[in-house]
Amino acid sequence: MSSGFNQSRQLVLPLQLQERHLFDNFVPGANRLLIDQLEHFARRPTEALIYLWGGPSAGKTHLLSASCHAANVAGVRSVYIDLAVHAGGSLAVLDGIEHCELVVLDNLDAIGSRASSALSVATQKLWQQALYELMYAVRAAGGRMLVAAEVSPLGLDIALPDLRTRLGWGPSWHVQALTESDRRAFLRQKAFQKGMTLDDDVIDWIMKHHGRDTAALTASVERLASESLQQRRKPNLNLARTTLLAPSEPSETALNQ
Repeated sequence: MSSGFNQSRQLVLPLQLQERHLFDNFVPGANRLLIDQLEHFARRPTEALIYLWGGPSAGKTHLLSASCHAANVAGVRSVYIDLAVHAGGSLAVLDGIEHCELVVLDNLDAIGSRASSALSVATQKLWQQALYELMYAVRAAGGRMLVAAEVSPLGLDIALPDLRTRLGWGPSWHVQALTESDRRAFLRQKAFQKGMTLDDDVIDWIMKHHGRDTAALTASVERLASESLQQRRKPNLNLARTTLLAPSEPSETALNQ
């Protein structure tokens, strides 16, 4: 790995997510113990590696970003890299990051053979080897890593045996999806962040018509909040129906991704 490190990248990558993704605004559901572990891990070394896994919209990206934020607040240098964005591109994005105290990698599945973006076999090998070397370099430098994927380490389709072994170095946590009660709490919290209070009939309608994963729920609340502000109307059931049945642009925010 390179001996240099771009300080501006250390700051920019995490902060793009930190604005919205904090431990305080994550609805924990059955993940309370995991959050406690990550809050401690972000601030001081407890493990060389923590591996998170869970389905889409379970909250992995939120927890990774919240960990970066907690680390930076504590004066711990951290960096966040989304492999779904960078895998297949230049390996230079990894240059020097082993000098960070906390290295956070999201969407580890992106360098596997079953990734939706389907990297060539040669490219998969390059990225897997680079990640293997990065893990060794981070550990040698006294740092720690937090990584996330949709499947457990045993289910990850990584061809490089040594990398699979290294990914089993530390504890593996399954990020549990929210229950219906948790999702209702999520909607209320998200609405509160937007300065709104949602009645039960509005929450019932949103959950019935706009999906139950947090990305869809977040998009619904954002659209409703925008329309409520523009029309200066209470976000009641009528406004929810007229606003959320209309075509919309994809939301840029998914709180618990």
